[in-house]
Amino acid sequence: MVTERHYLTVKALAQLIAPSLSAANIAKTMRQLRHWTQNDLLETVGGKETGTGIPRLYETEPTPWIAAILLELARYGATLEVLKPAAQALYDAWEDDNDLVMASETQEGPAFAQVSWQVDPDSGRFTKASIHFFHGIEAFDGDETVLESAPVSSILINLTQVMDKLYGAGATADRGDHDQ
Repeated sequence: MVTERHYLTVKALAQLIAPSLSAANIAKTMRQLRHWTQNDLLETVGGKETGTGIPRLYETEPTPWIAAILLELARYGATLEVLKPAAQALYDAWEDDNDLVMASETQEGPAFAQVSWQVDPDSGRFTKASIHFFHGIEAFDGDETVLESAPVSSILINLTQVMDKLYGAGATADRGDHDQ
């Protein structure tokens, strides 16, 4: 039996991850998604250059998960240069089928991601990113820390809260304005 595949348009993806469902927030998030797509942070089905009247389509997994995390990183002022290696690391983590990726998506306890970047010593620019996933309870196990201490720069993201917007109670409540 062949199952029908479903895809998301830019607007549908924006409605999933926008901070609120106001028309202004949806429009702003759609612009951000288009920008990330044009700069190869988000993968599309088909191509990123769709033409007038032909919608960009995104996979239902992992695109919302990755876009929601990128949006959270962007809230901290992360630029395209910083987000690009993070996006690649997120796609790699998804392909590795990491248990914590799934835990964050299914709301199975607190899950966190430490997004870290290496720095080019000559230019001072951020280069390759890495993602370190861990359960919240691990942060309090004994004397050992679960945070990676080697990177110069990193951002800690509460994946459970971010994913709540997509899959949990936050998907339908506490999203601010609901006018469209």
